This record gives sequence, structure tokens and C-alpha cells, in this order.
Amino acid sequence: MEPPSKEKIEACLENFSSDTRATVESWLAKNIKFFYNEKRSLFTKYQDQELHPLAMCELYGTVLDKIDRDGTILDLGCGVGYVLKFLTETSPFRLEPFGIEKELEKVEAVKTEILPVFKKNFEQCTYPSCKLSKKEFDFIIVSVEGADLPALESRIRPGGKIFYNEFGDVKHKLGDAFTTKLTEMKASGYEQLPRLQRTDFPDRTIYMKKIL
Repeated sequence: MEPPSKEKIEACLENFSSDTRATVESWLAKNIKFFYNEKRSLFTKYQDQELHPLAMCELYGTVLDKIDRDGTILDLGCGVGYVLKFLTETSPFRLEPFGIEKELEKVEAVKTEILPVFKKNFEQCTYPSCKLSKKEFDFIIVSVEGADLPALESRIRPGGKIFYNEFGDVKHKLGDAFTTKLTEMKASGYEQLPRLQRTDFPDRTIYMKKIL
């Protein structure tokens, strides 16, 4: 995989507001180097496309724009923690990241290489058997299949938000059952966030609900 061209980076940055563009541009420059050189061995173990810095901007840039206050953010199914790294390092608000991941090797990667300052906030367990260390969060990202969304919504402080990742392979596997679930989600207040320009990264849609 070759580093992204200047044109691709510029096309992504055009989607960000003036408030966050400079920060995201600086983060990209730093982390593209990080991705291709310093930590390359870590990323080749997993899904390169999803962990690419440009993929973070394009898949989660709309989430970044929806974060509107300081607080705690939980990623349920956090992998190696790269989504949380992007959000905590580019948001104009102060975010304390927490993560749950079933694969121990990935949790260790978060603690030692990606977000070592917050290593105490990450734990290895399989949802839904996890006992979350905090009772409430300001933001939750759901990246696991079969999550109990109402139960997670009850963990969010008033005014906070929940973001649900819909993966393309899950959508196709569930078929009509997914259509029913999506209808129920929209009826309860979830809205689909817009996808940024490129479509060659993994098939993914993100839905958001604000907790009143």
C-alpha cells in the first residue's frame, strides 16, 4: 500500500470545518508517517485499510463533528484503539477514552503503543459479559454485533450521544432482520451520518442518537 497522494488528503480535508481542519491536517501528517514507518509491523497484523489514517478521517470525520463537549468516550469493540486515538487527538474538546475489546493482543497494543497514557481505561472481555469500569459516559461508539442499544443508551449522560457502526458484511448476513432493526432504530431517534467522499474503504455506515 502506497502513502496517499496530496490530492487525496486535500479532498478529505475539504469536508472539515475551519475549526477542525488544521488539527486534522496536522494529525494526518504525523500519523501517516506513524502508519508507514514507526509502527508498520503493528498495523500489518490487522486490517490495513480500516487502520489507515485517511480511513479514520473519512469514516469518523462526521463523528468528530458531532462531539460537542468535554467528557468520556467509550468504544465498544475498540480493536487497537485507533478510532479513539483519532477522536481524542483531533477533537477541540477534552476526551478521556475507554475501550472494550475481546482480543487480548489488540488490547495490549492499545495499552503499549496506541494510547499508553490511558492504558488503565482499556480492558479485554467479550460483550455483553463486560463489567464496565464507569457507570456513565458522554459518548459511546458501538462496534460490535448484537449490541443491546437501549441498555447502552442508559449508560449515556443527558445530552450525550451514541454512535452505531453498521458493517456491510453484517447487513448482508442479517438481511430482512437488519432492515427491521434499522427501522426500529430510526423510529427511536437514530439518524444516519453522511459518509465522506471516498468509497474504497470498508463498507460502513454510522448512525447517531442524542440522549435527552
